[in-house]
Amino acid sequence: MRKLFGFLLLMWVCSSSLQAQQYSFIQYSGNEGLVQSQVQCISQDSRGYLWCGTLGGVSQFNGREFSN
Repeated sequence: MRKLFGFLLLMWVCSSSLQAQQYSFIQYSGNEGLVQSQVQCISQDSRGYLWCGTLGGVSQFNGREFSN
């Protein structure tokens, strides 16, 4: 009985300290400079730029704005 109580107490302590991560999403479209709003693939280069491939072409994202 003591082992069960200890195990349950340990599980409660461990689970109470866990917190779910909150993710933030921003949706970009042609209004923000993206060639097309439907992105087929995304890649990040060694400088940190994101390259978004669409059926209309490729857009580069620097963290603030798109360039085509």
